[in-house]
Amino acid sequence: MKLAPSLPENAPAGIISHVVANGACVGCGLCAGLAPETLKMELNSRGCYEPVPRTTDPEGIDQLSETCPFASTTNEDDIAKSLFGQNPELQHHEQIGYFVDTHVGFVTDPEHRASSTSGGLITWIAEKLLSEGIVDAVACVVPSEHAAPQRLFEYRLVTDLNELKQARKSRYYPVQFSKIIPEIRAFDGRVLFIGLPCFVKAIRLAAQADKTLAAKVTHTVGLFCGHLKSTFFSEYLIRSTGSDETQITTVDFRKKIAGQKANHYGFEAFGDRTKTGTGSSWIPMRQVFANSWTYNLFMLKACEFCDDIMAETADASVGDAWLPEYVEDDKGISVLVVRSAEIATLIENGHANGELELGSLSTDKLIATQRPTLQQRRAGLQYRLHLAEQRGQWHPIKRFGADPGACNLLYKAVQHLRMATRESSFRHWASQRNRQGRTYFIARMTPLILISWLANELRHIRSRSAAVKRRLLRLLGADAR
Repeated sequence: MKLAPSLPENAPAGIISHVVANGACVGCGLCAGLAPETLKMELNSRGCYEPVPRTTDPEGIDQLSETCPFASTTNEDDIAKSLFGQNPELQHHEQIGYFVDTHVGFVTDPEHRASSTSGGLITWIAEKLLSEGIVDAVACVVPSEHAAPQRLFEYRLVTDLNELKQARKSRYYPVQFSKIIPEIRAFDGRVLFIGLPCFVKAIRLAAQADKTLAAKVTHTVGLFCGHLKSTFFSEYLIRSTGSDETQITTVDFRKKIAGQKANHYGFEAFGDRTKTGTGSSWIPMRQVFANSWTYNLFMLKACEFCDDIMAETADASVGDAWLPEYVEDDKGISVLVVRSAEIATLIENGHANGELELGSLSTDKLIATQRPTLQQRRAGLQYRLHLAEQRGQWHPIKRFGADPGACNLLYKAVQHLRMATRESSFRHWASQRNRQGRTYFIARMTPLILISWLANELRHIRSRSAAVKRRLLRLLGADAR
């Protein structure tokens, strides 16, 4: 597969010259954490983090390329094989990665489950590892100590169990961990790192190059990921509640609503001046214009080039159980992929002593919880890589090569529309920010959203028709080709 006309095959790309310049930076902050004297992380005009050189002639930046999740020539399969491939007890699946167990379940403590995004399994694992002395600190995302409209959440190195409770919610918000990399290197103890798939990959790549970091980060837990959002997403949702983003101190992207399906959650904004004047204001996400994640509003461009949904390089990965038999539970249920024998034992003990309610989950069921995202990150990705190469643009090396035939005609149209809605959302919200409310943004986005909805509906109708035809042919005993 071609990497870029300007680079030899399999050569690492420059972090600034290729990754940032082509919008492929996910803003994790690893490069700035490893070279704080050379780089710093800043929010750009689109509300996305990216590294900025401290001098006009920075030295050593390109030496960091092999630790960048979107510049490195080392992919998730390479990393996972080096970590888990020697264990004969682990199975491997192309869409899941290595695994020893796959589960579905939740924590049995009512308060813990209620205050979590879904089933509470990530923070349960973190709290167990910390309380039992297996790790001495947890690197995780918590509300910012110095809340500001564009700094609502941050990575922090947490050593206190009570403080760890602040990490129980998912944050659909840009964060970066450059600040804690020096702290981890200087920390006297073992660290659990919790992050998105690309963030965990970055930590794994850094550990390969930095023995000190490798010795300190002994455990990792990943979150399933559809894509990352810019700060524009939280601004848009805050205004959707009728509140002013400049007066908000924090937000909850996954407010559970009693009596509703788990995937029918709400968004809540907290602050001194909200629409209700009571300190908080919320809205069901179903009432938000263009609420579906398939529209890719405010999505980082880097996510167009990602093929890891289930954090395949993490010791354990957790996601939502988005299946009909589980979403009816308004309290939330999680799916769990375990790759580490140590965490597998921890989970088994938690189930045995009643702290966890768990059931086994087949690989087919697990994949079904993420099927639309997997399709977007497999067939959709291959077509998007083809488009990039057609335009002569650099793109990260991926496990799946560019393929113009990976998508049918309708899904190709959907890819173009999703890229258009992503780009348009940034442009129109930038114009909306200096106006009140969301009227300008909604008016400009409505035609494109309607066309996108129609294209996606036609695609699903075609898929359902084909599935019905196959089932009918099987019933008739005919060849279902």
